[in-house]
Order: sequence, then C-alpha cells, then structure tokens
Amino acid sequence: MSLSHCSEVVVGGGWSGVYWAWRRLDQPGYDASGLCLLEASGRLGGRTYSVRDLALGGHNFTLDVGAYRFSPDMHLPGDVILKLALPTACYEPGCPSAKKDMPKPFQFNYSAPLRRIIDPATGLPAGYATALEAMARASAAAGAPAPRGAELAGLEPRGGAADGAAAGAPALRIKSAAGGATRTERIEPAVVMLNVPRARLL
Repeated sequence: MSLSHCSEVVVGGGWSGVYWAWRRLDQPGYDASGLCLLEASGRLGGRTYSVRDLALGGHNFTLDVGAYRFSPDMHLPGDVILKLALPTACYEPGCPSAKKDMPKPFQFNYSAPLRRIIDPATGLPAGYATALEAMARASAAAGAPAPRGAELAGLEPRGGAADGAAAGAPALRIKSAAGGATRTERIEPAVVMLNVPRARLL
C-alpha cells in the first residue's frame, strides 16, 4: 500500500499517537482520508499490551502486560475510556479510593476508585488495549488507515534540502513489507506527529 496520499502522519500506535489521530476526527468537516497512523509492530498499544485468549482451567482470559487500570479522574486515559462508553468495573472489591491503593510514603493524586475495562458478558478483564483498538476502529471507519508493519526508517529535510533549512514537517522514509518484499517509500506530509520511544527516535 502506497503512503503517498498521507498528508498527516502519526508515527507510532501507542496511547499518544492513537489518541491524537482519534481527536483529529472531532474537527467539523475533517477529511480523514489523508490521515495515516503508522505502526511498526503488528499491534497497537506501545507499552500497553493486552495478551488475549490465554487458556486457564478451560476458560479464556486476557492478561495485561503493562498498564491495566485507571482512575476516572485521570484526564488520560480515564476520560477517553468513559467517552468511548467501554464497560468498566472497580479493580478492587469495595471500590476504595485510589489514594488507599498506594503504600506509604507514595502518594497518588487521584481519589476516584481504580477501574479496569471488562467484557460485559463475563465480567472479566477485556484488556487495557481495548480503548486504543476502539479509537483506531473509529479512525478507520472515518477513512484513516492504520497500517501495521510500517516502520520509520529516517527523517529528512523537505524537498531534499541538505542544510535542513526547508520549513515545515520533515520528510519521512517509511520501510514496509508486502508480499514478502521490503520497500522504502519517501513521503512529505504536511503534518507529522512522532510517537516513538525516545531510544528508537535517537
């Protein structure tokens, strides 16, 4: 799939990248067909990683490796999860204040009881990545593709200027695999949002 149509590019499908792309859809009359959310791995989430369909005692369950709970009074991700109307349940029995969940001397700045996203049919955890997947589905439904396996291979000045004096977003070299072959494509989007780990960016 060619990325030449991408006028706005988000590099990295972690919370910030997926959320940024999803919020673009809130603009009245926004045309999402030029918005591309690129992710090098085969999944969205970054450090939020939900491993699904693990079998234990004849039941399938989801294990979150990384983030797994939130307080509704957190701006992100709490208000996003609630806006998406994802089913949630208290993480602890009795729904105690989130402040009670942190051992002293640590202090937690939120007081609403900690919650987790659940499967409404079973009441079991559905996975913290459920929120990212819901935002990505909404973006895709609006016409914004989110190809997996599209890796940032380099940043370059626009127009090939060697001195870096060209204004605007950098040109991107994107490496992707299709049909067993790897190709690198150079694109010059008007807007670039980098949501990649610091070590990877450096």
